[in-house]
Amino acid sequence: GVAIDVTERKAVEGLLQMQSDFGTFLGSTDDLKAAIEKLLRIAVSCEGIEAGAVYLVDQTTGELSLEGHQGLSTNFVGCASHFGVLPAQLELEAQHRTGGAVHITPMIAMINELKAAGLRAAAGEGRRK
Repeated sequence: GVAIDVTERKAVEGLLQMQSDFGTFLGSTDDLKAAIEKLLRIAVSCEGIEAGAVYLVDQTTGELSLEGHQGLSTNFVGCASHFGVLPAQLELEAQHRTGGAVHITPMIAMINELKAAGLRAAAGEGRRK
C-alpha cells in the first residue's frame, strides 16, 4: 500500500475556499463594517492567529481609528482605539534620542501599542476606491 499525506493540500484548499467565499461576499455588499467583521472572522480562524484588528486611516488627518476587532481585550481596545498624529515636539524628541530622522506615524504608534501589549504586529495597507 501507499500512504500519501494530504494535510498540506487540504489546508491550501481550505484557504482558497475562504478566499473565494470572501471575494463573493465583497462583491455582494457595500457595507464596510460587515466586510471588516467577515475579514476578521476569516483571519482569526486561520492557524496561528488569535486576534485581529482593522484600522482605517483618515485621509485628511492621517489618524487611525479602530473599525473592527476580534479576540482583543476590552482594556486593549480602550487604549488603542484611536491614534492621532503626534505633535512635532514628540517627533523632535525621538529624533534627538535616536540621533537621526524619525517620523512617528500613527501606524508606528499603533504597532508599538500592540507590541507593548505582548502581541505580534504586522501592518498591511489597502485602499478603498
